[in-house]
Amino acid sequence: MPKQPKILLVDDEPYWLEILSDILTRWGFRVKTASSASAALSVLLEEEFQLVITDFEMPWMNGLELTRRLKNLAAATPVILMSGDETVINSRDVRQMGPDAYVNKSIDPDEIRKCIDDVLHKPLSRC
Repeated sequence: MPKQPKILLVDDEPYWLEILSDILTRWGFRVKTASSASAALSVLLEEEFQLVITDFEMPWMNGLELTRRLKNLAAATPVILMSGDETVINSRDVRQMGPDAYVNKSIDPDEIRKCIDDVLHKPLSRC
């Protein structure tokens, strides 16, 4: 049986890290968390992931800057950008910055699962 993909989950809010990590783990994914973009970059230098899910709004470095830096480190690793702000998700500027998919942070977990499956199994897809 193949191993489930390893996901790096990045969010500065402990509540979201705990909730989303628990959901992803229950789905069988291997999950590592980082509470900041800089912590995520440190982890990415040491470990390989099949997917990064990051919050957009974080202090010091937002999810877009993390995505840009990640694409320089590991261009093939897909990134899902989460935001609770629909204007961020729908922004053309954000869509051109490199995330492989966008998802509303407060949506139904089934939508997050569908987005993950789409990104992992259909390269260059958008959720």
